[in-house]
Amino acid sequence: EGIDVIAELQHVADQFRGERVLVTVSRAHLARVVSHLGGASALLDTFRPSRLWEGVVVPRHEPSRQLRERAVAAGIGVDLRRAGESFQWGSARIRVLHPPEPDWERPRVRNDDSVVLEVTCGDVALLLTGDISEDVERVIAPQLTPARRRILKVAHHGSRTSSSSALLESWRPQIALISAGRGNTFGHPT
Repeated sequence: EGIDVIAELQHVADQFRGERVLVTVSRAHLARVVSHLGGASALLDTFRPSRLWEGVVVPRHEPSRQLRERAVAAGIGVDLRRAGESFQWGSARIRVLHPPEPDWERPRVRNDDSVVLEVTCGDVALLLTGDISEDVERVIAPQLTPARRRILKVAHHGSRTSSSSALLESWRPQIALISAGRGNTFGHPT
């Protein structure tokens, strides 16, 4: 999934003169993988990132546990990311907008526990939303950087529960990218 986003971002780089932020994001995706179980194992094997970023850990979720163990065995560090973190990556600034520190132990994996990142570089902002729903979008919308050029990675493959009109109208991205498999059984994007 992350590789699809990178390819789509590079395709639009010239139009928005956001090459610096796109190259930074591409390198970030190759050097660090934000855990999304569907394709995370393949990315670990193919690109050997230095870090695996996770949101909320679900102790009894076997696929997540196996992915963490696989990363550690391959010498890949595992980091928990929480809302409020901010750091530089080259000339870009990365802010973690979600999730907050969990206040209860999750019995199962939830889309609304996805890591949400805002990457800004110069006058370009890129919002990477994971699988969040419109409930989380309402929380993060007031925090978004009003950059001159805005790129949205549409949440949850363009499902009907995400990328609400409230988020779109408040942030007004010029580009929205959707990662969804052709002919998928979920009917994404809706």
